[in-house]
Amino acid sequence: MCNVDDMKYLADIIEHVPLSLQVRYVFSCAPINRRIPFVCAMLLKYAQRFGQNEPMSMEWLLKEINCSFEVPSTVTALAHLEEVFDCFDLYLWLR
Repeated sequence: MCNVDDMKYLADIIEHVPLSLQVRYVFSCAPINRRIPFVCAMLLKYAQRFGQNEPMSMEWLLKEINCSFEVPSTVTALAHLEEVFDCFDLYLWLR
């Protein structure tokens, strides 16, 4: 059997969001690292937005991420920038 722990974890995150089974499955298959809380929180926001039938526009995404796209000067800032780009990657994957 495959390791489905990541899929189960993502499904638990969006459990309370009213979505169809097919849409819930797609969100649960998202290619994200479950150990990054920022990206998991964005997955939940994507699911909530989709469940409310509201558009996930680029303007909305930039407002939610609230990141200044400057050259990082610390390792922590670099890690956060990587998380932001993971959110963009998730946005494109879901699209």
